Amino acid sequence: MATYKEIRGTSITAVDSDPTNVTGEIFYNNTSRALKGFNIGAASWSTGGSLGTARYGAAGFGSEPAAVGCFGYGPTYGVATEEYNGSSWTAGNNGSTTRYQVYGCGVLTAGLVSGGTIDSTERNATEEYDGTNWSAGGTYPAARRLIALAGTQTATMGAGGSTPTPGSPGVIYYDAHNQYDGSSWTSSTAMPGTRGFAKGIGLQTASLVVGGNLGPTAGTVTNTTLEWNGSSWSSGGTLAANLATMGGGGSQTAAIAFGNTTQCSLYDGSSWTTTTSMSLGGDSSAGTGTTTSSAGALNFLRRPSPADNRKATEEFTGPAPATVTIDTD
Repeated sequence: MATYKEIRGTSITAVDSDPTNVTGEIFYNNTSRALKGFNIGAASWSTGGSLGTARYGAAGFGSEPAAVGCFGYGPTYGVATEEYNGSSWTAGNNGSTTRYQVYGCGVLTAGLVSGGTIDSTERNATEEYDGTNWSAGGTYPAARRLIALAGTQTATMGAGGSTPTPGSPGVIYYDAHNQYDGSSWTSSTAMPGTRGFAKGIGLQTASLVVGGNLGPTAGTVTNTTLEWNGSSWSSGGTLAANLATMGGGGSQTAAIAFGNTTQCSLYDGSSWTTTTSMSLGGDSSAGTGTTTSSAGALNFLRRPSPADNRKATEEFTGPAPATVTIDTD
């Protein structure tokens, strides 16, 4: 970044009021008689409203200020749904299939969950939410827990997942990849390697599968990212740490991933950058949202200790341009 001495003598625009934010622009404000510019402010997490029911392993979809948290465990397997309006959670109508360790995708008025488990019995049921009620969707091709889901209610990508096995190794991970059209699932190109407990982000034809456990058995937690472009898989950027059962959201070129620890990272389409940490760690499979300041991410329904922290919500505000006055002394 240039210093004032380095730019002194350079012609700049003089205006009577601050213009629309343009990152990196420098101008002179005639009214305040100040040399100013735009800078990108720091990202932050803040405390949001508390959930009514403490759970973990739940599903989430939407973004702040219109999000859904549903299903999960605590202290029993549940079907409860809660909706967030930017400040508080309210109870919605219950789903039908009890489950936890389940992901969701979509928005508050058109969301979807699929898979999950209860007492080591894996689920293949898909349920769709319209902002008021749940209804049955197409059956997932195989019963799996923590399938990485990305997309919308009528155009979804589902990848990977896991099932338990008696004794050693205990868990099997899968490379299966399926596509949903709003009524049925069909098989698509398998991932390059088995993976479970990963987070799906983006759209059906432009998605990320982030972190998770690599198999096929006794999985090793990874920091790698896979990208799907609608026809083939490729490798994306790597996280700063190996993480699984994360929350996150956004798009293939502007994503956020957080949880498992207090770590939070932002993706620009090629690399991950660690940003401001959360206050509370723990599994964050229900966490959802975007990277922006106007519709940020939510970290909720996770598994920290003590259990009451499972009701806590943290809200993410992404980096945003801000006007700054340049010291000319």
